Amino acid sequence: MEKTILTLILIFGWAINSIAADPATVVAPTSTATNNFVLYPTTNVYTFLKLDTRNGKIWQVQYAMDENEFEVVLNDKPLVYTEKAGQFALYPTTK
Repeated sequence: MEKTILTLILIFGWAINSIAADPATVVAPTSTATNNFVLYPTTNVYTFLKLDTRNGKIWQVQYAMDENEFEVVLNDKPLVYTEKAGQFALYPTTK
């Protein structure tokens, strides 16, 4: 009985480990340290995150081939007092 329980626990642990989230990959935006704004792709094909690299402000940008394009503020508060291009970057995280 103990061997059966141990076997089930090992199988259950292996199954959970195999479906765990993959590690995050670093997104390489098309940017240099001199760009004021950078667009970062998301898992949604039509949505980007626009980052102001000078002060850390972020917008969600959705593009479309018709009039359904929009931009929404996610963070409108500057995170620094002295602004310098290339000061901020975004990196993906895991769940």
